[in-house]
Amino acid sequence: MTVFHLELMMLIKGPFYLTDSSREGFTSLSLAEASIEGFNSDVQTLFCHQAVYDQLVLFLEDLSHLSVVFDFLTRGKTPKLSPSVTLVASLCSVTPNSVRLVNSVSKHMKTEWFAPGPLTVATAKATQILLATTVGGHQLLVCLTIGNGVLKEMASIKLGGDVSCLDINPITAKANSSIFAAVGMWEDNSVNIYALPKLDCIGKENLGGVDSLPHSILMCSLDGRSYLLCGLSDGHLMHFELNMTTGELTGRKKVSIGNQPVTLCTFLSKEATRVVAASNSLMVIYSNNKKILYSEVNNIEGVIHMSPYNVEAFPNMLAIAKEGQLAICTIDEKQKLHIIHSEHLGEYVRYISHQEQPRTIAICSITYEGGNQTDRLVRLFDDQTFQRKSTYIFDQFEYGCSILSCSFSDDNNVYYCVGTAYVMPNQNELTKGRILVLQVVLDGEFRLVAQMETNGAVYSLNAFNGKLLAAINQNIQLYKWASCEFGRGRKLQPECLYRSRVLSLYVQTRGDFIVVGDLVMSISLLICKQDKEEYVIEQLAYHSATNWMSAVEILSEMTFTLVLEPT
Repeated sequence: MTVFHLELMMLIKGPFYLTDSSREGFTSLSLAEASIEGFNSDVQTLFCHQAVYDQLVLFLEDLSHLSVVFDFLTRGKTPKLSPSVTLVASLCSVTPNSVRLVNSVSKHMKTEWFAPGPLTVATAKATQILLATTVGGHQLLVCLTIGNGVLKEMASIKLGGDVSCLDINPITAKANSSIFAAVGMWEDNSVNIYALPKLDCIGKENLGGVDSLPHSILMCSLDGRSYLLCGLSDGHLMHFELNMTTGELTGRKKVSIGNQPVTLCTFLSKEATRVVAASNSLMVIYSNNKKILYSEVNNIEGVIHMSPYNVEAFPNMLAIAKEGQLAICTIDEKQKLHIIHSEHLGEYVRYISHQEQPRTIAICSITYEGGNQTDRLVRLFDDQTFQRKSTYIFDQFEYGCSILSCSFSDDNNVYYCVGTAYVMPNQNELTKGRILVLQVVLDGEFRLVAQMETNGAVYSLNAFNGKLLAAINQNIQLYKWASCEFGRGRKLQPECLYRSRVLSLYVQTRGDFIVVGDLVMSISLLICKQDKEEYVIEQLAYHSATNWMSAVEILSEMTFTLVLEPT
């Protein structure tokens, strides 16, 4: 797993001066003293110009000052920021009522586009500008293009609510313009995808309840796949896979990275695109083997804007603007073989299973209060953040005995199968249990798809050639995944039964072979055969010794290992 570490290269405060200092292991390097009028105001925009990667541009709250442009100088051994007088041919400035294209050297305005009403949200790239303006109590979404020193309005549409955030980040490699616009809306807490430049709406995704307010939105490519990420005002982050042909959003995922609004920004690390999400702390989002992973870096709060910043002496830096502050940082990544993430649950965990597709972990656990049992349940966690997502509570006197992630023949879904037992008072033998088939649905909730009552405790569950193999008391039962009558869902249907010896506690399978570890009668080797349209389980061999078992495993089709209880 990759671990990211943020190192502070310099910290700039208003009024603009720095001295040597060290705090919490970070060193602020000595900078030449300077002053910038307006820096104590909120930074409205922070970006590194796409054409000149070693110059940083700040647009300040005082709109009478267009911008402050910095060069990163490395004369000698001490880096410093210095106000710059050159950039490229033009700078684009968005004011409350217009968009201005300004000569970066003379600061003379080359052209100006006037909005039909006050501008509320805007975003700009090298050749495109997307903005929202209020006209007659309604919001308009407007697309402008930049070319040959001219601003041209390409399209505008009327929206049904207020815009919260915008993004037109080009995803395609070396592209100067985006084919999509992502728009976050306040009223219905949604993300809308528009085709550029005509602003045709091609997709919409509702984010959830009243707390799911989109605060920041970003389209990007990670590990060759296109994604849309949306930071919410409550500290959650949602991400979707983005179809670059249709604009469809799929594979919805929601994680918590804090309790403050989330701001998003891309940066480069080892020539790969990463995303940094700022809330209470910084979280780096990256992809490994087509899987989205999260890595928390040093705590930094109050982030207003972020921008990648790249110079020859210190490549792939990150500029972070806070109220009255500008921080220039690097984020290093290190590979570690073992990462331990512990989470105190306050519960007695008995069994655990992991599901690859929705990236979740399910546990069977028991809760206690005042030394007494309160609930027996199945809990679902995000496998990256350990955030609790859903809970399924067992019946009274019911306990979890086994859990398994598996899929069935003729069904593309993946399920958690849970085996249980009813431990009734004043009853010595376990005569009743259940097999529960749970599916993780939208927003990470459990849905009970099917259940099967059993005549005993379900001590072990195994996926077996597209079916489910269960050890129920002394019996080995094979179930198939069948359709209900009239096509109303699915159910577990018994297919064949093998009566073992005392108590079948441990089961392992390989191909058609089944190894059963008995409570006291050592191990036996079974095989499942298909006789015409029926399945039959037969015994091939057994160990005649009497051994108290605690685990079995199949090393190969001819070799098995077992763990015995000490005598």
